[in-house]
Amino acid sequence: MLCKQVRIGFFVLFLLVFAWTSAFGADGAAARAQSSEPLKILGIGNSFTRDAMEHLYQIAQDAGVDVILGYLYIGGSSLAQHWENARLNLPRYEYYKNVDGTWRAQNNRTLLFGLRDEAWDLITLQQVSELSGVSASYTENDVLQNLIDYVNANKTNPEVKLGWHLTWAYQAGSTHSGFATYQRNQHVMFASIVNAVRKHIVTNQAFDLIIPAGTAVQNVRTSFIGDTLTRDGYHLSLNLGRYIAGLTWLRAITGVPLDDLTWVPSSYEVPAEYLPVIKEAVAAAVANPFAITISSYVEPPPGWTGLTAAVADAIDLNEYTLLDWEPVGCAYWNSNHATQFNVLISRANSTAANLCYFVSSGRMFTREELPVGTIIEIDPGYQYRPEGWTSLAARTTSRPGPVTTQRVIVTEEWWGRFQYRAFNVSHVGSTYDIRNEVEETAAKFRIYVPKQDGLQ
Repeated sequence: MLCKQVRIGFFVLFLLVFAWTSAFGADGAAARAQSSEPLKILGIGNSFTRDAMEHLYQIAQDAGVDVILGYLYIGGSSLAQHWENARLNLPRYEYYKNVDGTWRAQNNRTLLFGLRDEAWDLITLQQVSELSGVSASYTENDVLQNLIDYVNANKTNPEVKLGWHLTWAYQAGSTHSGFATYQRNQHVMFASIVNAVRKHIVTNQAFDLIIPAGTAVQNVRTSFIGDTLTRDGYHLSLNLGRYIAGLTWLRAITGVPLDDLTWVPSSYEVPAEYLPVIKEAVAAAVANPFAITISSYVEPPPGWTGLTAAVADAIDLNEYTLLDWEPVGCAYWNSNHATQFNVLISRANSTAANLCYFVSSGRMFTREELPVGTIIEIDPGYQYRPEGWTSLAARTTSRPGPVTTQRVIVTEEWWGRFQYRAFNVSHVGSTYDIRNEVEETAAKFRIYVPKQDGLQ
């Protein structure tokens, strides 16, 4: 019986994908480009939708596809929360829109506002990551069907297609609390996500398309690139991980070939050696969205010395000044703390048992001190949390998570609405006592600030 259900699921998926690509495949996208009609895509989700769409505009431009993009964002929002917001018309979203290569935000918007802002060609939904493989979360209180009905009742384009964003499993060793649902096992989580999508999305005639970003990520993980695609164990790395997801969106939505695409968001995080690996993984994911396809690039190319060397060669650190971030052992910042959100928590003012898991910056830093172009590095096996504050008088509502990405370049997005940043450094997992290794741990974390006559 199970085999029969699986075969039926794949057959339905084939029909869905066939119907979609016949309307918005490579020929359809090219026709739109020639007629100056952009392809309009709206995502309803959370930070995983944000990750997937971040580089989509530039990727689409590289492929010759004109797009207008938007997404309705609430961090950690689930299907149930989206339906509640829709039902009560609550202005809880940050609405991001991109019509020219730059994302611009509007705060305190409703889901209805985003739906009616454009005559969208495609609207996507997703489940929150920790529930993405929990089957019951799709049907409890009819949240998925209610949300689908709401979208259909308020769409402004009668021909709009509905897509599902199949998200990724967490990185092995992730500290996300939701990982426990899947035995803290990446493969269990991926299989659970696939099973939930097969059961509730493939069989739902409302959906015209599945975007298997999670499958593409899992495919890349089988290559020599490895399980290095997140910045904190679950959010995608700002350039490499997000590029993989964005490329998957383009391929799944338009069907355009990937061979000639050359644009990447970062040549040091996405070097030329990675492109054939990523393109193969994305194409395989779209062709086989429910199965992991082992990469043909298990072994690195001849002469490959690793990303560390590639990163080191990409930027001349002589153009930067190594910042003294004033490390303090057995201390940490917590921008979400109820009372100590704006002070360094240490043995002088706290008896917290986990103090000596961290080495932290002795002070906060401003935008002027960490300008756009600043380089932040962390060594393998270590992580840092870039705490952030919009002001010194208010605690942060959404505390930034730990980062393990080897090199991060400070951008306007990195700063966002924050006016101050500080750092907590620890071993991955934050359960290792560093009180006798303060200097050694501090040396694993480096901040390079552009010289005034150097890169800005």
